[in-house]
Amino acid sequence: MFYSIFFQILDQTSGTMAMRLGPELIPWLIWTTIMCLPALVSTEYSERIAETPERDLFTSNEALANLFKQEEQMRHSIEAYVARLDRQIHAMDQLINNHEHNSTESEEDAAEYVSNPINAYVLLKRTGIEWPKLRDGLFSESFINQTKEIEELIEHVPKVSDLEGATNGIFLLQETYDLDMKEFALGRIRDPQTGEMIEGQKQLSAFDLELLGKLSFNRGFYDRATEWIDAAIWMAKRSNASEQIIQNFQGMLRTMQNKHDVVLEKKGPRNRSWRTFLVPFDEKLRKKKKYKKIKNKRYQPGDKADGLDQNLWEKFNALCRGEEKKSPAQLQNLTCHYLHYKDPYLRLGPFKLEQKSLLPYIAVFHDFMYDKEMEDYRSNVNRRLIRSMHLTKKGEHDGVSVKRTSSQAWLDDRHNTTKLNGTDSSAMALKVSRRLQIATRFHVLAEEGGEMYQVANYGIGGVYNHHTDSSGEFGISKERFDNLKAFGGDRIGTAMGYLSDVRAGGATVFPNAKVTIWPKRGNLAFWYNNDYNGRVDFLTFHGGCPVLAGSKWITNKWIRSWWQVQHFPCKTTSDTYHRIKPIDNDFCKMTHNCDIPFVAHTQ
Repeated sequence: MFYSIFFQILDQTSGTMAMRLGPELIPWLIWTTIMCLPALVSTEYSERIAETPERDLFTSNEALANLFKQEEQMRHSIEAYVARLDRQIHAMDQLINNHEHNSTESEEDAAEYVSNPINAYVLLKRTGIEWPKLRDGLFSESFINQTKEIEELIEHVPKVSDLEGATNGIFLLQETYDLDMKEFALGRIRDPQTGEMIEGQKQLSAFDLELLGKLSFNRGFYDRATEWIDAAIWMAKRSNASEQIIQNFQGMLRTMQNKHDVVLEKKGPRNRSWRTFLVPFDEKLRKKKKYKKIKNKRYQPGDKADGLDQNLWEKFNALCRGEEKKSPAQLQNLTCHYLHYKDPYLRLGPFKLEQKSLLPYIAVFHDFMYDKEMEDYRSNVNRRLIRSMHLTKKGEHDGVSVKRTSSQAWLDDRHNTTKLNGTDSSAMALKVSRRLQIATRFHVLAEEGGEMYQVANYGIGGVYNHHTDSSGEFGISKERFDNLKAFGGDRIGTAMGYLSDVRAGGATVFPNAKVTIWPKRGNLAFWYNNDYNGRVDFLTFHGGCPVLAGSKWITNKWIRSWWQVQHFPCKTTSDTYHRIKPIDNDFCKMTHNCDIPFVAHTQ
């Protein structure tokens, strides 16, 4: 990427060099510039590279913003260097011209030429003084010793995996928000929440659209694949591509349409590993009885609600677009109210609580975090962000895939602890935790009822597919019990704070509960994951929608169950599901043990 900038600038600012030097010296010029390029990298940038952990750039908007700054710095540095190189070449040009002007002799006349003492003196002066000056200007010691730095720089530019991840992000954005492909290709993005059109500065090429079509095809999204290639044909014509390129795209489209129809006929329109339209492209096949009554060629998700539902993905996307709404009957019992637990102190400054769902319980605390706290969270982790991982099928927490595309770090709320590997402590985080305990009546401090704060930043199409935060502790094996014992039980509750506004997209959605929470700086979402007896509530399947525009910063605090037994003990009957009651000003409505005062941990 950086070298492409160099060649662009070289073409713009140094067109006369080739005329003066001749084509045989252009490779030398390029080699010299590349060898000298590391000298243009500031010490500050080199130190920043050294202390930044290895991460996938596409998973973090913060990393991409730094990449943009690096590119701009490189552009300015190369422009300055090309100007300097031009001056050196001008000096060499003058030296050569002077030599040609002062000497009409050939190599065969060398002996006769130097027999004249003046000629010999000028030759010695020219080769002993003027040529070394030119050498020192072009091949100084600082240039020669920079090879290692350029190698280090190349190691930290985007990798092939970053481009692959970014391509997947573009695919995911279109798939989730059902964006008009032609508008999207031109850099125009429509905000699903407000309908506002966001204009971009760049656009996708026909070959970018072809790549997205192939990606869709290889993943089994045969319907999207044909649409991407159709858009590639449109873009090729729009950009006046050659007829051969257009014909190649058209041939690819026919091949994909044929494959689409074969899959539809033999396997049906959808499964976990493929998807087609409900009707074929072939006109003869369309005349079949099973296709005649189909009015909408796209599949419409149903209303079944469980963790294994194949409709979950479509419902997830619909909520991300703001389409799936609760009915008036489902909304009528939801309230917004001030939360103070009848405490005189809290009545002076109550929490602002909005109920999003009662079954399961999901709520949002408005204006929960202060600006200084959010800035502290972000600045504490900014240079420690690494690629987010997820639970694998083997139960290991080292999964890296398109299922979760963000970067994260951990922040400890125990201010008297020493720094651990990959973590840091924050007095601000402790204040937030104390406030969270008062608001929820749960013990949340790290290793005293909660986990450390996870702080995450999302990149291109940053997403976290639907999942549950808990895995359950009802009827578990001894091995699973021993594992939970080390953590203080399962994740009974989740608190998610939004550390930034997001220009478009990036909502947190619960497809089985029909809940969409749009990110708003300072707000904090809260929900229960399990019942009293540790059963997973599959209605809390949730995920983070892809970020369409802007940068999304969040922080998660997971609350562990065994520290909450005083007020939220297990039920004696295990044959029914016992949901924890919604947060209420009357603490006795939340727990039967309300006669025991809640005492927040303060360290």
